[in-house]
This record gives sequence, C-alpha cells and structure tokens, in this order.
Amino acid sequence: MDLVNIFYAVAVVLMILWIAFLIFGIAILWKIYDTIKNAPARIEEKVSEFAQSKVASVAAAVGIPLITMIVKKIKERGKK
Repeated sequence: MDLVNIFYAVAVVLMILWIAFLIFGIAILWKIYDTIKNAPARIEEKVSEFAQSKVASVAAAVGIPLITMIVKKIKERGKK
C-alpha cells in the first residue's frame, strides 16, 4: 500500500465514524427534545397521582374509624 491508499482508507474510516457520531448526536437531541416537550404532562400526571394518593390515605384515616364507630353503635342498638 502506498501513502495515498493509506490516506484514503483513514479518511473513509474517519468519515464513517463522523457520520455515526452525527446520527448518535441527533438521536440524543431528539430524546432530549421529547423529554422537554412532554415534561408538563408528566409533571401534571405525577401531581395528580400524588394528590389522589393523599386523598385516599386521608379518607382511609378518617373513614375506617368512622365506620367502626357506626358499626359499634348499630350493634349497641341491636342488643337493647
């Protein structure tokens, strides 16, 4: 192999690596764009899930003792 063929071989390899790097960079930028574009919807979804879980836990904390008290009262009236 003479110097010209070595130069062309190195140039072809570097060009292929550069094209692969550009495709990889575009894919990363697309993923970042998609994440930023969908961030408000994801944040809203997380907040609504958090609010629902808190409402359910508060309802359970208040509802279970209330139901237990009502059942006891009904049993007491039934015994009389």
